[in-house]
Amino acid sequence: MREETRKRLNRLRRHVTSLWLPSFVVLVLLFGGFFAFRTTVRKEREVAGVVQSAVWRVNDDTGQPYPDIQVVLDNDGVVRVGTIAPSLPKVGDRVTLKKRKMLIGYTTYQWDGPGTALPSTTRVSLP
Repeated sequence: MREETRKRLNRLRRHVTSLWLPSFVVLVLLFGGFFAFRTTVRKEREVAGVVQSAVWRVNDDTGQPYPDIQVVLDNDGVVRVGTIAPSLPKVGDRVTLKKRKMLIGYTTYQWDGPGTALPSTTRVSLP
């Protein structure tokens, strides 16, 4: 086979391979994104607590109000809670929170809004 013909065939083979490469990269990114999204939240459960403070604060940079809620959990831990509810709970209200353990080691707490409170419970000691 002549050298010129061999170079053309090699160039054609590289061209065909380069057409599939972007599609393969996009496919890998889609699967990677789906995997990361599905495995980000490791555990989710509901916990209850009593509202210690709930106020609206204003972001100095943007002027946008945001909620600042702190809740004392049943295990006596104090946590900061996020919410997208349009209203805040009253101080002293018992609320149910979603506790999420994330993939990279931190825990978030979210309040979904009014009407999600658990009945008050008492601790029971076992014999």
